[in-house]
Amino acid sequence: MMNNKDLDVFLQQWKTRGAFPNLRWLAIRSRKIDNESPILEMIPPIIFSENPKIKVSIRNYSDDAIVDGVRVTNDDGKEGWLKVNVGDFPMLKLLGYFILKLFIELTKWEDE
Repeated sequence: MMNNKDLDVFLQQWKTRGAFPNLRWLAIRSRKIDNESPILEMIPPIIFSENPKIKVSIRNYSDDAIVDGVRVTNDDGKEGWLKVNVGDFPMLKLLGYFILKLFIELTKWEDE
C-alpha cells in the first residue's frame, strides 16, 4: 500500500517535464494515506473548500469526476486536479487537465 511519501514521490515525478505524458486519470485507495505527512507540500486532506464548488471530469461522467479538487501544475505548464481524502476511506485522485477537453461545472451550494 502506498503512503503519503510514496504518493509525493510519484507526483513529484509527474510534475517533471515529459513524465507520464499519457496519464489522464489516477485513483489510489490506501489505508496508509494520513493527515501527518505532506503530498506536494500540502497536508491532507487536500480539497478546495470554498464556494462555488468545482466539479471537473473528462467526459462529464461521474466515474472520473473530482469535486473540490486543487489545481496543480507540472513543469510543462500543464494542469491537473488533485484531491486527497483521509478518514475511513483514504483516497487520492488526480485528473489530467492537459489531455482532453474537460467539463468544469461550478455549483454554488447553499449552507444547510
